[in-house]
Amino acid sequence: MAANDDTNSLLIAAGLLGLGVLGASVVTAKEQRDRFHRQLKLRLREQGLELVSAELGRLGAKTPVWFVTIDNPAKGLQNFRADFDPDTKPYADKTLEDLVQRLLSGATRPLSIA
Repeated sequence: MAANDDTNSLLIAAGLLGLGVLGASVVTAKEQRDRFHRQLKLRLREQGLELVSAELGRLGAKTPVWFVTIDNPAKGLQNFRADFDPDTKPYADKTLEDLVQRLLSGATRPLSIA
């Protein structure tokens, strides 16, 4: 009977440890998302633009797409869609740099009059 109790205690401890590891990875993912959004907002603000929203979506099963709205003092609200390769990590520093460059390029493009 004591062996059964020891086994049960061991299984419970292993389960709790597993939940702790899972919880830590979830916190890390949330922190990564929050950091990405803070950095995006800061980088745009440095250029005189305000981030209104930035939402991550997916095309098909894997292709990450950022949908971003900025407030441009010269042009008002602007909506952008930035598609990335399927193997792109959406919250990576490289993705942030690429997204910022695309947004700045689009936000500073002259208005065309047809």
